[in-house]
Amino acid sequence: MKSFNNAYADISIIQIILVFIIGIFLGAGIDVFFNIHIGIPFMEICLVLFIVFKIRKSKDSIQLQLKDLSNNFPIKTIIIIFILNVLFSIGIGILFDYLTPFVPVGLSGNSSVLDNTNLLVLIGSLFFAIIIAPIFEELVFRGFIFSKIASYSTISIGIIVSSILFGLMHGVEGFIGALVFGMCMCILYLKTSNILISMTVHFLNNLSYEVVNLLNLDNLNSILHIPESMVIIIAVIIIIISAYFLFTFIKREWGNLT
Repeated sequence: MKSFNNAYADISIIQIILVFIIGIFLGAGIDVFFNIHIGIPFMEICLVLFIVFKIRKSKDSIQLQLKDLSNNFPIKTIIIIFILNVLFSIGIGILFDYLTPFVPVGLSGNSSVLDNTNLLVLIGSLFFAIIIAPIFEELVFRGFIFSKIASYSTISIGIIVSSILFGLMHGVEGFIGALVFGMCMCILYLKTSNILISMTVHFLNNLSYEVVNLLNLDNLNSILHIPESMVIIIAVIIIIISAYFLFTFIKREWGNLT
């Protein structure tokens, strides 16, 4: 199996840990002294700025990858990945809603920012969920973690481990969807060598998640006035169909890339 190396792989793990700790402490300080609850987002911004700074002089720099977008933007692949992942996640979400009573409280870990009632907090939360989170997660999970693991082992191990970690970060409800999405983002990043393209899909994915929650599309029985048993059947059909095409895509591209 092929190994992998780029500017992200050259970033020190110790440096990332130190920036993470500093970001957490500074964010906590802002929470305590200014009563502005931006602890986690502040840490994410610190890591984003640090990683962008570290790769600024390489071929992986954001500036060079912005220039490359017009020549390297696989719109068809992006649309396919986006639609299939949205359908798969919606199906999983609907099914999970009916399994929620069997999941311990606090383990779902995949609530929507639309649960906030304060307008300013809602706007800020949407900005971080739709814009900052995709930038942070792509730079950290696909840029740093995937690249670091793949540089020491193989591309396959890098995809698997980084995607599992990405899935775990999204809790019980979001794990499977995030795991599959993470694999797709690794493959897209490998195919294009441009982190901005996977960020674009991630932006769209997070935006669609908030739209689904806003329109309450995962509550089909109240929208279509159909029995819960029928909703479960519809969810399973959506999952099976989208999963088939997703795993066909992943298997084909994984084989080509590794």
